[in-house]
Amino acid sequence: MSDIAPTTTRDLSLMGVALSLRVPNTGDEFDRLTGQPGSCAAEAVANLVYRGYASGFRTRLKKVLKEKHSLEPQVLEKDENGKPKKVESDDDFVSRITEDETVKQQVADAGAEVAAEWTFEKYLGTYGQSVRGSVGKDLLEAADTVMRAWETGKSSPSIFLDKIRTFVPNASLSENPSQEEVALLIRAKNKAAQTQSLI
Repeated sequence: MSDIAPTTTRDLSLMGVALSLRVPNTGDEFDRLTGQPGSCAAEAVANLVYRGYASGFRTRLKKVLKEKHSLEPQVLEKDENGKPKKVESDDDFVSRITEDETVKQQVADAGAEVAAEWTFEKYLGTYGQSVRGSVGKDLLEAADTVMRAWETGKSSPSIFLDKIRTFVPNASLSENPSQEEVALLIRAKNKAAQTQSLI
């Protein structure tokens, strides 16, 4: 028998309304409440494939395409310093470059290479370390949201870094940041903002 309580309370605010929800705290309780055995694992896998693994795969694929084939998303708009402010979306990038059959095969080969190296099992290991270690699930989800905004052109790494530097002046970001790297910058910004609010 597990020492983990079957349910827990989760506090959140939606549209200005404070809520305190009783939510399942174990997979067994989730399955019991839904009436569907295995539904907790199915939801977890679907969530992690979409929110985490897919983001890491896209980042790695773009890196391989850039390094091996000099293919990268087009810059649609630059900031006042000449740095990319808006780039084409991943879908537009792939649609554009795969019009050429040779490049289409290069993308397929690069994708197979990334998939062989970046397995879902490997992602789960890094996710577990992140949740237990340096960053938690909330920060990883925030990082995923930020990185999706970059992909769609709603934001960019330079805009994100400018916002972080408001609170953490010496912050920096690698050329191809991981989800955890972005999460760590968000955490640093949150800590600095909290400290500044106390002064």
